[in-house]
Amino acid sequence: YNAGYNEAASSRLYIENSNSTAPLVYGEFDNDVVKLNAKVTIRDFYALEQESITLSNGAILSTSKSNVLVSSSSAITLNSSTPVANGAVIGQVLILAGTSDTNTVTLPNSGNLQIGSSIALGQNDCLMLLWNGSKWIKISYSNN
Repeated sequence: YNAGYNEAASSRLYIENSNSTAPLVYGEFDNDVVKLNAKVTIRDFYALEQESITLSNGAILSTSKSNVLVSSSSAITLNSSTPVANGAVIGQVLILAGTSDTNTVTLPNSGNLQIGSSIALGQNDCLMLLWNGSKWIKISYSNN
């Protein structure tokens, strides 16, 4: 009752039992946005859709996914001032996985990337990052 009552825009979704400004579920059909103001339980496996990106030397890694398989045609190093494009929101998580022990993708510990030291992603190596609003911070790294 009264969910979204004061909303002036169209193409909005509200699921709530009052006119709260923080509804249980909020959506914007025109912007492909869904916000959940709730504790969420996922019954089965949680999976992040994967994107594969082929990079070149000095490139900036830019993605719209949180799970990225990175590759290159030779051993390369990403851009030193902006190795990874800035995150969209604080708390965003990015998982990078390498595909080759020969054609590695090296992420420098510079610019907007704070990972302790440069990391060369080889085959099945994984790096998990967290966006803090100004830098990607290393959560974990696995050299496989």
